[in-house]
Amino acid sequence: MTDLLNKIKEKVVQANGTGVDTAKIQSDVDQLLSQIDSVANAAEFNGTNFIKATPDSANLLASMDRKQRYAWPCRPSRSPVRI
Repeated sequence: MTDLLNKIKEKVVQANGTGVDTAKIQSDVDQLLSQIDSVANAAEFNGTNFIKATPDSANLLASMDRKQRYAWPCRPSRSPVRI
């Protein structure tokens, strides 16, 4: 994931140059963001994907005695990255 973020950073720096094809760079950034989405959506912890989790699909342990559980409101947001 860090490598993908670093590649996006490199593309943004590259886009600030003169005479560059910003449409091509934007396409590259979009592909990298798609890869990040794929990695995040495939990541699971103990059988639960917390990126895609909803209040109905995920509960968190809220106490050490395992009696309280907490379902949190999940509202994923992803702002588009535009160069």
